[in-house]
Amino acid sequence: MNAEFRLSRSLLGLGVLCTAFFAAMAVVSVLGIYFEAPPERRAAALLAGLGMAGFWLAFMALSVWLLLAYWRHRLTIRDEEIDYVGVIRHKRIRPPEIVSARWRCWPQRGSLVLKTVTARVAIDFGDYGTESARQLIRFFRESVPLPLQTGWELFYVRIGKRVARAARQPEETAPGEGEVLLTRRRFDVYFLIGTLLAGATAVGVYHATGDSSVSVTLVQIPAIWLVVRFMWPRKGMVSKRATADSRHRFALVAYLWLFGGMACCLLFKAFFPDAAARFMIAFFVVTFAGIFTALSVLDRRRRREERKAIEDLQRRGRIVPEELLEP
Repeated sequence: MNAEFRLSRSLLGLGVLCTAFFAAMAVVSVLGIYFEAPPERRAAALLAGLGMAGFWLAFMALSVWLLLAYWRHRLTIRDEEIDYVGVIRHKRIRPPEIVSARWRCWPQRGSLVLKTVTARVAIDFGDYGTESARQLIRFFRESVPLPLQTGWELFYVRIGKRVARAARQPEETAPGEGEVLLTRRRFDVYFLIGTLLAGATAVGVYHATGDSSVSVTLVQIPAIWLVVRFMWPRKGMVSKRATADSRHRFALVAYLWLFGGMACCLLFKAFFPDAAARFMIAFFVVTFAGIFTALSVLDRRRRREERKAIEDLQRRGRIVPEELLEP
């Protein structure tokens, strides 16, 4: 293989968006605390505002680091030599020098840790596009001696199959039976409904209590909306319908439960302030108990499915499954 891999452009967009957001939050924190304070306490308020700004600037520094990574990072494979260039470090290894290759199921799209006698390189497949990730997975699976590889079966069942499917999706994505095409427009509808409901609730609570802090919800939901919309693929993504997958059904019920609980809390705070605290305690106890129970059941089911998939993969006995081959 002779190819150069760069970070996904979505990381550039995320870095720009987060840098602007955290910079704005730092400025708003200073100005808000300063002008809300009484005139005689403006000096102390300014110090407090600068402290809060430092908190946001720390996050902005992480966003700037992400931008530097996008401009600097290179993963070059040429003449069977692996050249890894990061923000600060530059490492070069050859497959014959590798003494261990550990496939990991985290972060979200998996990673591979390569070790030689003198170097260690961690490759996060989520940093690259789906097609680039597929090529890298196939290359390292074929190039590194099999006895040196660990964790491949679980990695492939959890990550590899998903990457292969995403890379093989046709230009005109068509959902199959039990699937749905999630597009930005579809999310627009969901978030618009959520914003309207949150706005109506906030207006009602403010009218009843005069508490302006509820207006924060009118900023949070659109902010999340913009981030999700920007990060989602323009052509959409095929996913199983919530009614066709128990894990998706659980996520849907959990979101509805949490949003409904928060709305009820705001209403209790407005019209029954003495009962609001008791309601929140009961709500969170039931919520955490339900989440723990549901996750335990889903985790056992997922492990059974993974064991069956690993047994099937071992029976096929292929070094590189057909899903990861060229489309």
